[in-house]
Formats: sequence, structure tokens, C-alpha cells
Amino acid sequence: MDHACCIPKEAAGNAEQHEEHMYDITNPLISLPPDALRSILCRVPACDHTSLWNSCKAFRGILDSDAYASERASTGWAEVTARLVPKEELYDRDYPDGPELYGDDNSYDPGDESDGGTEEEKAEKEAKKKRWEDKREAQREEDLKTYYSDLGHRDESYGYEDITIEIKVDGVLAGGVTLVLIPRPRYGHLFHEATDAHSQELQEVGWTLCNSKGRPKLRSIKEADVNGNARTGGFLHVNSVRIRQAYRPVDNTNIVACAVRAALTVPELNEKWSLASAMSDASVYMTKEEKGRRAEIQRVLWRNDTDADADAD
Repeated sequence: MDHACCIPKEAAGNAEQHEEHMYDITNPLISLPPDALRSILCRVPACDHTSLWNSCKAFRGILDSDAYASERASTGWAEVTARLVPKEELYDRDYPDGPELYGDDNSYDPGDESDGGTEEEKAEKEAKKKRWEDKREAQREEDLKTYYSDLGHRDESYGYEDITIEIKVDGVLAGGVTLVLIPRPRYGHLFHEATDAHSQELQEVGWTLCNSKGRPKLRSIKEADVNGNARTGGFLHVNSVRIRQAYRPVDNTNIVACAVRAALTVPELNEKWSLASAMSDASVYMTKEEKGRRAEIQRVLWRNDTDADADAD
């Protein structure tokens, strides 16, 4: 008696996939199915990725895929490093066209590339250009001294610093962490004012954890701080964490946790802080579509509130 057999579409697809990867005695690795090969390559140290990428097209395709990044993250093989963005680089990001000259007579036009005129006019133009470049460099140095520190942006009034950390996973830029460092001097009661001046989130955190001098007031912190080190020194708050979605597979926090740890321990922050805080941020694990949907919901709620206030009036 003959028996009919129905092969599901997915199974048929897998069968075709395995047929495409017939065993090749000259290159056993390439003969493996993509998922098996990916699992093997996940264990290769990041320092060897460049050589691996240059070896063959199949390896390049796997190393460049989001599936590879996700598996490296979820299995714990990914290598996370952090770099503090220096003030000069931050300044160039803030002012990509260079500093603005206030009170300048605009006698030199940087967009004028004409070579016409007499020798005297050319010499005068070069002199104006040199004066203009010197003033721009002087303005840049003044801005860096006034509004920046060795750690990042610096507030003139309260002295807190906004710090930007770049995060790399396996040597590839994968996101960033922003921090806020608030000084806690031995004397004075300006800690709460400084947190309030920065942001509502930091104000809420500061008032919850510390008194007006910045000293811890929660019993759990006091009991853990046996030597009293958390009473003085900088107060560091994790402001935001942004990591590429491929490194945030569902229900896995390996890369995010490693990124925060790496950011808190960059050499530039050594002995700069003694108490740190962070607030849970669900958006860290949201996809781009989920963030867009949340923004749309917030816009609808705002419009509804506005219409309700208009009707009340």
C-alpha cells in the first residue's frame, strides 16, 4: 500500500538549504550550514575579525550580518570597549563649521575663492584671511576653556559636566552612553540646585538619594558605605544608553550592562566619582518601530489633552 507524504514548506526550504551546502573536502568550514558556521565564528576573538573578514566572501557575509552580532551578544562572546569623547571632538561636533565670530567686521569672506586683483589686493586678502583664522582659533580656545572640561561639556554656574562615551562592540561603533558628573564639595548646600538646573530626571534622583549637601540619605546606601567614601567625591548619573538594535536581542541585556560598566570605568573617570545612579529606561530595548509607535501615541494624547483644555475654556 502506497502512503502519501506531505512535506511542510519550511521543511522543504531547509532541505534545499542543506543541499546548497554540500560537503567540500577542500574547505570543510564553508561546507557547514550558515547557522552552524555562524556559531563557530562567534567564538573568534575580535582582534582576529579583520583577518577573518578578508579571508573569504562567506565569512564576510556572516561577520557583517545582524544575526552574527545578535549571537555574539547573547552568547557572551562579544567584546565591549568604551572611549570618552574628548572636548575638542565634542566642540567640532557642536560647531562643524567652526566657531562663530561675534563682533567681526566681516571684512574677509571665506567663500570668496577668486584669484583676481593686483598683487597688493592679493596680499591684503591673505592678511585678512590670516587675521580671520587667528580670531577663529582664539574664539575656539576661549569656548573650550569656558564651556568644556577634560571630561566634556561643563556648566558655568554649578560646575557639573556632561560626559559622552562611545561604545564599540568587537571594534565596531555600536552606540553610546551619556553621563552627568556633579561635584559634591565638603561645604555648601547647592547639590539639589545643581541637579534641578540640569534636568527633571536628575532632580528627582538627587532629591531621592541625597540631602542638600549631596550626602546619601537612604539607609541602604549608608549601611553599604562602611568607610564613608560615598559621602564625598563626584555624584555620577547615567543619563542615557543607546546601543544598536542588533546587539540587543530579545530578553538579553549582556551588551547594555557591559556598555554601562565600561563607561563607568574609563580611565578618565578614575577617582572622579564615589556614588553613581541610573534610572531604568525601557526605550533601550525598543525597536525603531516601537519607538515610532510610542511617539505617535504621545502625540495623540497631547492633542487630546489640548482639545480637552480648549473645550473647558
